[in-house]
Amino acid sequence: MTKAAARLDFEYATVLRDRAARLAELSERLAAWRGEVDGLTFLYRVLGFRGADRLYLIRRGLVRTELEYPTGARAAGRVEEVFNSCEPAPRVLEGDDAAEILFVAG
Repeated sequence: MTKAAARLDFEYATVLRDRAARLAELSERLAAWRGEVDGLTFLYRVLGFRGADRLYLIRRGLVRTELEYPTGARAAGRVEEVFNSCEPAPRVLEGDDAAEILFVAG
């Protein structure tokens, strides 16, 4: 932008300034969205037919596992394992993952 202004190409400098502003705004939105996705961590019970209920473990917007409901010690151990595991935030969000996160968030 500075080089363009030094060349007296003010229109191009303006385009670059606007582009930088849009990128900064997008970066802020992505950071906020990442925080919201991290908050999508919960247990979700789905009522089944004739008592065949399911328990879904959702972590960071993705279904990590499902179990029969009601469950006992095995389920408690699995819940603890899924929710206490150390897992880095994804650097690249695959299309299927994005679709699943949007579905869970909806």
